[in-house]
Amino acid sequence: MLLTLSENLQVTMNSKPLFVLKNEGALLKCIISDFSGPELDLSIVGVRWELKRQGTSEEIYLFSGGEVKKQEPFLSEIPKEELKKGNASIYLLSAQFSEEGTYSCTVFVTPSKAEGTCYLTVSAKPKILLTPQELTIEVGTEKSVLCEVKGFYPQKIDVRWSTSSGAVIVKDICTGAPAKNADETYTIASRLRLQPSLDDNGKTYQCIIAHRTFQEPVKEDCKLTVTEPEVPTSSGAIVGGLLGGVIGTAVVLGVGFFVYNKYFKKVPPKLTEITMPPTLKHLEEAYLSCLITGFRPKNICVVFFLKKKSEDIKAIFCWKTEDSLNRKEPQNSDIPKEEVHILLSKEMENCELDKAFTFPDPKLESNSDGTFNVTWKFSVFPDIYKHDGAVLSVQVYHEDFKPLEKVVKLKVIGVPPRMSQIVVPPRVIHSELLALTCPINGFKPRPLTIVWCKRYQDGREVQIVKLDSQNKQEVSRPSGSKSSYSHSISESEYEDHTFSITSVLIFIPTVNEDHEASFICKVFHDATKYKENKEATLDVKAAPKIDPIQYSPDIPFADRDLTLSCRIHSFYPGTIKVTWYKENKLMPEKQDTEKVEQLDDLFYCTSIVKFKPSKTDTGKMFMCQIEHEGLMETKKVEFRMVQLISPPFVKSIECDPELPEVGKPLTLSCMVRDFFPAECNVMWVRGFERTEDGITTEDPELDTETGLYFRKSQRTFIPKDDDLGMEFTVELLHYNNTYRNTYDIQCLNMTPTALDFGKDFSFIVKHENLKRPIEKEAKLLLSG
Repeated sequence: MLLTLSENLQVTMNSKPLFVLKNEGALLKCIISDFSGPELDLSIVGVRWELKRQGTSEEIYLFSGGEVKKQEPFLSEIPKEELKKGNASIYLLSAQFSEEGTYSCTVFVTPSKAEGTCYLTVSAKPKILLTPQELTIEVGTEKSVLCEVKGFYPQKIDVRWSTSSGAVIVKDICTGAPAKNADETYTIASRLRLQPSLDDNGKTYQCIIAHRTFQEPVKEDCKLTVTEPEVPTSSGAIVGGLLGGVIGTAVVLGVGFFVYNKYFKKVPPKLTEITMPPTLKHLEEAYLSCLITGFRPKNICVVFFLKKKSEDIKAIFCWKTEDSLNRKEPQNSDIPKEEVHILLSKEMENCELDKAFTFPDPKLESNSDGTFNVTWKFSVFPDIYKHDGAVLSVQVYHEDFKPLEKVVKLKVIGVPPRMSQIVVPPRVIHSELLALTCPINGFKPRPLTIVWCKRYQDGREVQIVKLDSQNKQEVSRPSGSKSSYSHSISESEYEDHTFSITSVLIFIPTVNEDHEASFICKVFHDATKYKENKEATLDVKAAPKIDPIQYSPDIPFADRDLTLSCRIHSFYPGTIKVTWYKENKLMPEKQDTEKVEQLDDLFYCTSIVKFKPSKTDTGKMFMCQIEHEGLMETKKVEFRMVQLISPPFVKSIECDPELPEVGKPLTLSCMVRDFFPAECNVMWVRGFERTEDGITTEDPELDTETGLYFRKSQRTFIPKDDDLGMEFTVELLHYNNTYRNTYDIQCLNMTPTALDFGKDFSFIVKHENLKRPIEKEAKLLLSG
């Protein structure tokens, strides 16, 4: 947005609203232009930044009297060296929701003032969790799919369901209202209830989220598997059938057998492997399960053990049915009954729950044959540094049978980062502050190494900044000098314990050093050994600077040649378009622009236009307009034709009477016409001497049709003998220039004396169309 509040001073700000995520950095531009001199004198410069939000306005930055008077903590200071060059831009270190609004930059360069505005929006991108992502349902049962959307801002969001074929689902959906979190973000949950048939087997259901942080709606899938009900079978049923056959046979044979009405034969349990995902993600909940089946009686004891690296094995959870250790001591176990009792009692007493594991009560079910099953589902919230490589085991103790054990080794992995392309502003301008932004999202755990490098056109690559996994930063700097680069990060941790970091490299580019150089952001994630690079090549442009329009001659005259010139300098590349306008209309006169390359790889030129201004050009605006790749919009400098000199002229001097006589009154008069400005002095001159007697000059009057002035002047006097042939002149003094019109008394009546006989008398004729006067001579002869 470009605004002009004075004749020359201007500020340029971001032309479009800025969109940033929470905790990201943001560069708010405020570039001062069209000031006089190569640099600003900071003693007469004032800069005020204000933030307008929710109907209030707050001053957030103030520079005055060469010093910073006010600066909010979330802003970086404007370097004085940059301010001298006209750069009053500020940088938000870590944008928050409260910093969203309209930013205005007001610049005072005594006595001029200019102001511009830009708008900043701050958002938080939603994290979407769909559970489960694979769902198995038996026909005739019902389950649901939960879609949780967390940590988003602003509140406006759209959550809907569909199938992968695009069919929109509107029934059996329960979506809550967005709930505000402590960090001012929002959370919303939507649940889809499913009661499928076999025809739905293999369907994919989608939770679709639309939010202003997404360019397109994001979809999360849940694949459905539909199964038929299982028919329970067990060895206990076979045994029961055999027993029934034996009893039936015994009845037939007449041999009575004792029938167990209350107690059945003891059946040892079967223990499945512990099922779990192939890999566990750091600080991300995962579900494990194991199944204990087909045992009788139901009294059973289960102990979970965990062996971490460099630690002793520990019991982390113990569970038993009532009196499972008190009924009878084991008889057939390989472990003596006293040791089993002591072992279990000790483990039950010393069981220490690992906080990463959650063990809900198991599901104990009875089968039709009198046996029992225990389904155990539990969860783990693993820490890669504590649980990767740990050994988890479960031991099952049941009656007289040998204890069962299953062991699984935990593999915990981190989540590698996702790097986005380096964000480069649409225009990289020579000698203007530049921020290169590299977003690194969705990784865990936190330790991350970030390195910025620069590759020159000749292939040389140098390291600029290194931020190691311990957040220790190294910035390269030439020996004994201050580094030209600075680096900052903003980071966020989300509810799923993933991190996002925005790395910002800040420096002032130049054409000589940085044009076509490549800047590389290298990332190494310690936990996953993940490496990735993103690269951006700079196209540095230098925005042209424009000096005020000059004109020659110093005093412009109507209907005389006038040259307007404008010096344009310090631009790159060299291609530039310069156009001259009068009152916003293209000037038809020939326009010349010459291009010259400077030693610092920048260019300058001088553009000129020559024309003859007319009397009607007074007060009109002339403009030199520049179009260049380094400018977001055309740049212009204006010149108003405040004074256009129109010189006075006198067409003729009138004589009354036409034939003057010596000794009789004579009036010489003239009309001074078509002059501007109005100040014009009229003087009468006899020969070489100014006369003051008998002069009457009227005040200037304006000709409304032409916009020019006129005035009348006359001189009345009594001619003498020596006025014969004398040159009478009207001398005009206008705008420090003198103009002269002459009149000669060509005929005077006179009475000759004796002394005049024999003398030569001259008759002189002067006219504006004559190159030189015509002179005739006559000799006075004596007669009678």
